[in-house]
Amino acid sequence: VSKVFEDEVSTYTINDGMINDNVKVIFEDKEGKIWFGTDGSGILKFTSDRITYFSQKDLLPSDIVMSIAQDNEQNYWIGTYGNGVVQKNNEKVISYTTANGLSNNTVWYIYNDSKNRVWIATSDGVSIFYENKIKKISTNKGLISKKVWTINEDANGDIWLGTLEGISVITENDSIINFPSGKNSIGESVRSIINYKNTFWFATSNGVYYLNKPNRAFIKKSSPFNKAFCIEKDYSNNLWVGTDEGLFLYKDDSF
Repeated sequence: VSKVFEDEVSTYTINDGMINDNVKVIFEDKEGKIWFGTDGSGILKFTSDRITYFSQKDLLPSDIVMSIAQDNEQNYWIGTYGNGVVQKNNEKVISYTTANGLSNNTVWYIYNDSKNRVWIATSDGVSIFYENKIKKISTNKGLISKKVWTINEDANGDIWLGTLEGISVITENDSIINFPSGKNSIGESVRSIINYKNTFWFATSNGVYYLNKPNRAFIKKSSPFNKAFCIEKDYSNNLWVGTDEGLFLYKDDSF
């Protein structure tokens, strides 16, 4: 993993205390602790004075960790590849799989919305955890694709799902609006959604798009790369995009 700070890049590997050089997810919790989910070695949690490791020995269902989130009750939610999701707090660990209500055991992303609902993006739609109940939504209820990569919420409380075949929006009244990928729409395989300058930006297999709100049109941004896998905003309001050609910085309206 690499850290960029004031134009300096610091890289950390197994030789520096990392448990695995293949990192699937980086998450900062509400206390400022940094969590790294790895491909086969569980989780590393980094604070200012301590490094803590979690693996299957500590009740994780899998050491392949794809997503980490934290809800308003300070529970951590950990999504794995092939073994479901874990809800973890200081007192207990609860595992959820298809055997007890999860849509699919492969979890790509976890999102905690403004109502403290926890949305789990899986390979068969989404599972929504709220008030000790689990609700499942997939193509049989109107989603554009079974495989959901990412989730975000807009200012109206609508939930946007980035999928393998475009975007599904679940509105406040539970209706579903689909935006299929295509020449005049969003790019294929929407892997990441970020709120930037009061609108959504999307990382897709066809590059970066942003949403023109008045007519809900998707505008492709000119860029020096083809495929975008993730997009994130820093504290200086710059965008960072992980692509098939490396890491790109979007600053002053250009890459």
